Amino acid sequence: MQIPLTAYENHLLGQVKSVTYRDYEFSEEAGDSSKKLVDSGYNVYDKKGRLIDQNEYFADKRPKWHCQYRYDDKNKPAEWTFLIFDDNMKSKTTFKYDDKGNKIEEVTTDSNKVYTRKTVYKYDDKGNETEANIFDAEGKLKQSVNYQYDQKGYQVAYIDKGSEGKINIKLVCA
Repeated sequence: MQIPLTAYENHLLGQVKSVTYRDYEFSEEAGDSSKKLVDSGYNVYDKKGRLIDQNEYFADKRPKWHCQYRYDDKNKPAEWTFLIFDDNMKSKTTFKYDDKGNKIEEVTTDSNKVYTRKTVYKYDDKGNETEANIFDAEGKLKQSVNYQYDQKGYQVAYIDKGSEGKINIKLVCA
């Protein structure tokens, strides 16, 4: 399940107290006809514009999922707790940063011990993310993503490889 970006990540300006959405349309792919989403939800932001609480409900108003965010003293996401009501599953993701403020590690575990994942990030001297390696609960590499940049710092390639090193996706940007 993909979680929407926070106000901070979307670079919204001003203080956002909450966001509510109901019955909005979306398209899965370019050219698709729009589909109607009957779920509803709301987001709550703190005075700094950081997302702190996120909720989604089914059309019949039953809770679908809930996510809470906590930040460190440097205003970086420190952890989030995610609860999926249908499966009665709760997961927790924690983040670690280097001295430059780059996210270097992300660890997700769930209360049912069904899903555990660790992602380790690497950066170049300019602070551009160059690599993200995703490991399973046993520490086995499951996926590796590499980012390449030109001299001006624009991303020029995205390469997603599976655990065997086979390229799943390669995007080259002009």
